[in-house]
Amino acid sequence: IKLSKGQATRDLGQQAFEGETPKNYPEVGKPLVQAQAARNEGILQNFDSFVDATGKESYGLRATGKIVDEALVNASNKAKKEINDAYKLARDAGETAELVDVTPVQKFLSGLEAESINAPIIKSAEVKLNSLAKNGKVSINDLEEIRKMVNRLSGDTKSNMEYGRQINQLIDSTTENVGGQLYKDARALRAKYAREFENVGVVDKLLSKKPGTSDRSVALEDVFAHSILNGSLDDVRAIGRTLKKAGPEGEQAWKELQGQTIENMKSAVTKNIQRDQGGNPIVSPKQLDVMVKNLDSDGKLDYIFGKKGAQEIRDLRDTAINVYSPVAGINQSNTSSALIQALDRIKTSSLSKIPMAGPVYEFGADILERRKLGKQVQESLEFNPVDVAKELRKGQ
Repeated sequence: IKLSKGQATRDLGQQAFEGETPKNYPEVGKPLVQAQAARNEGILQNFDSFVDATGKESYGLRATGKIVDEALVNASNKAKKEINDAYKLARDAGETAELVDVTPVQKFLSGLEAESINAPIIKSAEVKLNSLAKNGKVSINDLEEIRKMVNRLSGDTKSNMEYGRQINQLIDSTTENVGGQLYKDARALRAKYAREFENVGVVDKLLSKKPGTSDRSVALEDVFAHSILNGSLDDVRAIGRTLKKAGPEGEQAWKELQGQTIENMKSAVTKNIQRDQGGNPIVSPKQLDVMVKNLDSDGKLDYIFGKKGAQEIRDLRDTAINVYSPVAGINQSNTSSALIQALDRIKTSSLSKIPMAGPVYEFGADILERRKLGKQVQESLEFNPVDVAKELRKGQ
């Protein structure tokens, strides 16, 4: 995106000239207006190019959310099948018939009588465990069935979820050093699943339902905000790791989140109701700056796009600021620069009052000043910072 001389140098007088000439002399300043419209279109095209570079295929928040949701659900179901298959192998080999001491679990549950009022899962687990225990011992297989029941019932309220997590942790510690190798392999897969899908709040919430309903905890339209905008860097990394491990489907889902981040930026910076001469919305550099800074504050921009991609976005932000943020102090009304004022002075000079001579002089001077304006317009449009840098190196 080629900046004007005033935008590149941040010179107040030059920016005043570039802003005021099209107002006072539309024909002379028309190239300045056209160049500015081209810059605006160039910024918008950069957003589109960035989206294409991510490999995003869908459009809109709901479509993005659906792709991410399907990738996570399928990855979760695949992991669950591997766990179930591993436990079946252990059961078939007789490794889950071993009895384990569950008195620590019984003692824990019996001591939560008051808490069970708001977390009925406690009483359910206690009744089930006591019905299966013989002299304080339960088979590994029965204990796994209790775990399944806890998982099934713990998702309806926050209290149940918290105590369900504690119960399962106690079951894990009880069965830590028991059973054969097949059972240990199954437990390892289950622990891995918990690390990737359950113990990571941002992922767990995407997979969970609202308490007591079949509705999603996070609506499809909100998946992007939940995954990228509202989360911390750790949350974004967790989403990224889980999706990237989920094969081609998960990798595409991550691309959808990357592309949606760019689309979200473009949507925010083009909410301006003003349009340029080409009908394009005029970019708001302030909105872009806010979004980039928010993502940059804790490193999310670098993680989502990589260091090179993140820098390209920062460069686009900086360019937009230069294109649309004049130097403080410039009056954007119809005040005139020195060159434009010269034209105004001609009409009020003493020569303009001399019969015959005035109009002739005024016409000739007007042509001369317009030529000067045109030359300065061309200098503005053809300004090249590289040439200036070369001259500076020469000491000129």
